Amino acid sequence: MPARLPKSVKQLRGTVRKCRERPGAPEVDPTEVPPPPKGLPKSEQLVWMELKPQVEALRCYDASAYTAFRILVRLVGAALYPPPDEPASARSRNLQAASAALASFGLRPADRERVSAAPRREPSGLEEFLQGYTPASPPLYPHDGEQSPQ
Repeated sequence: MPARLPKSVKQLRGTVRKCRERPGAPEVDPTEVPPPPKGLPKSEQLVWMELKPQVEALRCYDASAYTAFRILVRLVGAALYPPPDEPASARSRNLQAASAALASFGLRPADRERVSAAPRREPSGLEEFLQGYTPASPPLYPHDGEQSPQ
């Protein structure tokens, strides 16, 4: 079975079918990736800090993805910083596994649209209107015979 074409390619070809689009995953609010856990090797801490802003920018991380993100960091760390005595076949497997893990988070260009990211929520008209509003004290009317509105 051939691999699915990305939506961007289908749009260019004019073959996008609305009925075949993937329905969105359950909507969860994305959260920030937490700092690296204590006890993580230095190489994996570097990978964690490198991947953190990329995953946050895609808005595809929530608290339930913590374990998957740790596995992603471990696989990418093993691919980028292999032990010097590691055989070439193990390095190749590590690269393949890291590439697959990156795809699951949408960190490869062809895989970005396959990851369900939380949509950016537009503020409502009322929220925009009230932005920066602080209630003021009631207006004071001069005592020159004017009556306050009732």
